[in-house]
Amino acid sequence: MGPLANDRRVPVLSALVEDEVTKGAELRFGGAAMWERGYFFAPTVLANVPDSARIMQEEPLGPIAILNPVRELDEAIARANALPYGLAGYGFTNRADYMARLVDEVEVGNLSINTLEASLPETRFGGVKASGYGREGGTEGLESYLTIKNVWHSAEIR
Repeated sequence: MGPLANDRRVPVLSALVEDEVTKGAELRFGGAAMWERGYFFAPTVLANVPDSARIMQEEPLGPIAILNPVRELDEAIARANALPYGLAGYGFTNRADYMARLVDEVEVGNLSINTLEASLPETRFGGVKASGYGREGGTEGLESYLTIKNVWHSAEIR
């Protein structure tokens, strides 16, 4: 687990966790800065987070996982797509028809099914909705660093 992007993220994550717990979420693990120095926040797990909690409407940009049970796949997809963000999504199932629905219906830039691995360095990575557009990584991510020139020519001089 690496550091957060900058020093401003530590108090933001702390405030998000505090907000969730005051609204009834269960703090299962972590929830605080790891050391007095540096930009490290403990991997955090929150369960039963109400939809009114800030973290359900803000992208934490830190190591916070939310575990909210759902009764059926339709509810899971609807709740996931109701968020204004769509960087990555994770689903766990042993049913091929559920996997196909997750692929077709969940609005994210990166979807992981039955794994926590969302991307590899050689694959593109990016979000949709308020998580941003465009991709980094993979050959597509390299294109933003290139100057592309189209050249048309003929074998004959006209």
